[in-house]
Amino acid sequence: MCKQMNRLLSVVVLAALLLCLYVPSFAADDPQAAPHFDQILVETAVDGTSARGEVVTIYGHKNYTAYDTNGTAVWRMTLTGTFTYDGSSSSCTGASLSFTAYDSAYYKVSGNAYPSGSSAVADFTVGFRVLGITVATTNHHMALSCDANGNLS
Repeated sequence: MCKQMNRLLSVVVLAALLLCLYVPSFAADDPQAAPHFDQILVETAVDGTSARGEVVTIYGHKNYTAYDTNGTAVWRMTLTGTFTYDGSSSSCTGASLSFTAYDSAYYKVSGNAYPSGSSAVADFTVGFRVLGITVATTNHHMALSCDANGNLS
């Protein structure tokens, strides 16, 4: 029994040492300590339109993609919005958020999308884990807007 306890204790100590060597020492709430993204690429696209009388409904999305220092995409957040446009003004009628992780170390901690005037707005937090332990989080904000001419940006 004592031999098994010594082995178990050795394994736990070794795992703790490896974690300390692998994980840079930083606080999860320190924005300077968050994983470094070499580039954040933002792309906007119109997914479709439909007309009913003089009102046009515009469906679109905005991708917010984070890349690591090697230029590899590590995660993408997509904000989708639905807008109505009457020829002189626009309004956002719906918003949703979806997350895709290309690297399993990244995950969506939280996220909320909502209509706000002529924009679909999203606030979200992405987490980064090492050996299953969250070591950093980053907060992000994005908006998909429809202008008075029915153009998305």
